Amino acid sequence: MNYLFIINPVSGTKKGEKIYRKVLPLFEKSNCNIIAVISAYAGHFYEIANSYNFNSIDSVVIIGGDGSMHEFVNGMLDRKDGKQIVIGLIPAGTGNSLVRDLDLLSPISAAEKILADSRMEMDVAKVSYDATHIYSINVIGWGLPSTINQKAEKLKRFGGQRYNVASLLEIIRNPNWPVRINVEDKVIEGDYSFFMACNTIHTGNGMKMAPKARLYDGLFDVLILKQASRLKLIGLFAKIFKGDHLNHPLVEYCPARQFSVAEVHSSILLVDGQIVGSTPFSAEVLKGAIEIYC
Repeated sequence: MNYLFIINPVSGTKKGEKIYRKVLPLFEKSNCNIIAVISAYAGHFYEIANSYNFNSIDSVVIIGGDGSMHEFVNGMLDRKDGKQIVIGLIPAGTGNSLVRDLDLLSPISAAEKILADSRMEMDVAKVSYDATHIYSINVIGWGLPSTINQKAEKLKRFGGQRYNVASLLEIIRNPNWPVRINVEDKVIEGDYSFFMACNTIHTGNGMKMAPKARLYDGLFDVLILKQASRLKLIGLFAKIFKGDHLNHPLVEYCPARQFSVAEVHSSILLVDGQIVGSTPFSAEVLKGAIEIYC
């Protein structure tokens, strides 16, 4: 087997190269041919995925986090020739939501699954906004998810806990917006503070945002949070860590293939942990759009 390894040296724990050296003997023992590339700048994963000659390799192995995977998938799905390749993800990020869902948080376990050629088809959502598009492998967020992420970027000194700290600060601020949300054929209008569509069960640093989500069911699980008091929001936030929030009266939950969000005043749009643009946006789930090792 011919593998292209792409290593993110600054992702999450900044141990990408160390993890590569740790798993490399497993591939060498299996007589694999390895080409290794160190990601040098933001957008490098996208460029490689968008232009590399896939005819010369059998699989790509990413050593990084959800952001590295997101970037590679977008580059691959934007290829003019339409070529695709199976992708393996060996975790070196902070949240690692995708491998957490696959129960592959151990780099060695992830490498063993790749070598065992254990595969699955995984859904992706195409998000259209600001006259362009982007692909989501993980989550699409509006409202509190977006403002929490924006706040967390300023709190990196808190490490992996920065999302929890940012969540608490934003809940205290308690913003809400007048919005029109379409989920399949259902129209929801009013003042809401939270919209998240999830492909993965986990978000952030291990929160079970969408405990019923599956990577292969052709759906993103949509969660919408009504306007509420700070005290109720804090209580709900505590339930999210265990995935006990779906039956909460403030939460509307519906798996969907298509959904959209529009506001009177435009606000920021979050895709896979990155602020990418602004509302309005629409999204369509592409069932089995990519193939990954699992």
